[in-house]
Amino acid sequence: NYPKFRTGKVLDVGCAVGHGSVALAETLPDADIYAIDVGAPMLRYAHARAESMGVAVHYAQQSAEHMSYDDNTFDFVVSGATLHELSTAGIRNIIRECRRVLKPGGVMIHIEQPQYEGMDPYDQFMRDWDTFGNNEPFWGTLHDLDLEAIAVAGGFEPGKVSQSMEWG
Repeated sequence: NYPKFRTGKVLDVGCAVGHGSVALAETLPDADIYAIDVGAPMLRYAHARAESMGVAVHYAQQSAEHMSYDDNTFDFVVSGATLHELSTAGIRNIIRECRRVLKPGGVMIHIEQPQYEGMDPYDQFMRDWDTFGNNEPFWGTLHDLDLEAIAVAGGFEPGKVSQSMEWG
């Protein structure tokens, strides 16, 4: 989607044990990869794993709602399966913070569970089961949020925000 885009500095938000940040470092060898999470044990494991694989990632314990990075620091901000772990207020705060640390012309991508639009009722029911039966308390509200509107309210330019659902 962005053939001319080049990464320099990348931020993985909510990196957990670092599977995504290591993959980013391996896929983007010329990029400087940073990754944050609130969980210290997760970060210790992520750091040890990356070191054992010979992959350089800068891990830091911090909340994505209040990042310590300067404005306009990153070319690319990404998260993988993170938003459904957050309250609606948390999502709004994190999108606003991602916009703040993203350089002009940068790209933000949040890979997440699909919204319900176009999904058949059975699949909706099965995904709703996760809310109650699989300890996913915020998934139930995420699937109904207008994420494009949240991004615009968080400072992203209308018309430059898009949402897509790809089934692989």
